[in-house]
Amino acid sequence: GQNKNATALYIYPTKALANDQLKFIKEFENLSNISFNCQIYDGDTPNHKRPKIRDSSRIIISNPYELHQVLPWHSKWSKFLSNLKFVVVDEAHKYRGVFGSNVAILLKRLRRILRFYGSNPQFVISSATIANPKEFANKLIGLDFELVNNDGSPKSKKYFIFYNPYYSGVGELSTHSETKDLFLFFIKNKVQTLCFTYSRKMAELILSWAKGELKESNPDLIERVASYRAGYLPNERREIENNLKNRLLIGITSTNALELGIDIGTLDSVIISG
Repeated sequence: GQNKNATALYIYPTKALANDQLKFIKEFENLSNISFNCQIYDGDTPNHKRPKIRDSSRIIISNPYELHQVLPWHSKWSKFLSNLKFVVVDEAHKYRGVFGSNVAILLKRLRRILRFYGSNPQFVISSATIANPKEFANKLIGLDFELVNNDGSPKSKKYFIFYNPYYSGVGELSTHSETKDLFLFFIKNKVQTLCFTYSRKMAELILSWAKGELKESNPDLIERVASYRAGYLPNERREIENNLKNRLLIGITSTNALELGIDIGTLDSVIISG
């Protein structure tokens, strides 16, 4: 039968991914006419909104960092935790190494607190890039899992190009200068492009170089390129994400802050620099 008090916890590794998925859950809520008041609960959530989210939201989206902060105050979450039926851990392959060990301990703390409230939720682990998913999930959560690996999602043809600027032994340009040239080539041909770099500084540099050349050749495109990295205000990040999805932006230079699961259906090209 239906349980109108049942709750679910969605755990994502980044804020960008959490905000992206919130939109889809809200759309499903509208289409299904099921009211579960899905909300995000993380470091950007204003203090005055937190009590209402804990008490009224049936689906809460968060991340490991925020979960670590709230578990000591689990008494404030008693209603939500006592009715918890599902815990979804998305992009689970990010939880490896020392970080993965810390998250595994965090999830064991969560399970111990859930037992205190009489809850035994089903854990759902998702990832597209794990070679040994059942073993990984068992070590991360401490439970036995059933593997579901059938993929029915639609996909178009992809081309992978390995670009070596030093194929002749001596390159005239640095890797990042070559990246800038490729970035500009795609943008000028109206190919929506996401360019990943290894640092915030490099993301800003490649954008600056690109804008400098666009100012001379295609000034109409200057406002259609941007950078994305940690350090922006929440409203700035949301604006960039939405503009990219709506194709108001045709080029983005980014750190790995934008790499996890953001659904950009119109994206044409991805550059990985360095």
